[in-house]
Amino acid sequence: RDFIALALGSYDFEILGPIPIEFPSVQMRMTDAPMKVRLSDGTEAIVHIEFQTETSADPMEFRITEYIGRILHEYRLPVYVTVIYLSPSAGVNDPGGYGYNRDDIFAYALRYQVIRIAEIDGQPLLERKSPLGLLPLTPLMKHPEEVSKAEWLDRCTQTVLEIPLESE
Repeated sequence: RDFIALALGSYDFEILGPIPIEFPSVQMRMTDAPMKVRLSDGTEAIVHIEFQTETSADPMEFRITEYIGRILHEYRLPVYVTVIYLSPSAGVNDPGGYGYNRDDIFAYALRYQVIRIAEIDGQPLLERKSPLGLLPLTPLMKHPEEVSKAEWLDRCTQTVLEIPLESE
């Protein structure tokens, strides 16, 4: 009790009990797409893209906290995370972070970017035929109001098929 009071600077708390001090790591976690990069200013970082097709049973902010913790421990570099939701109904309550602050001494803040593919206007991508990596996702993006979903899928497919592939 006295050590907790020393840490908190107060005896104004109630002890609810100890928590286990062993964290078994039987569960294997695989992140979607972490990549080590060198930014334009010369610094290195990890860019982690997490793709989600549906809302996770395990809240995303806690999964990302775990992923970043493991990546930071292993690589000791800044980690820039983006969660990309592929379905319009997925992750609608994802807060894009997690945090707490007590007396400006105990604080934790995690922020990550949330991108919802269904909110991106796909027409400009089709017109430019780029960026190429995003073109396969255009059927999931917003389409012009006067275009039906079926017609939009046809346009997107035709655009992808018209792009010449490199021989390799």
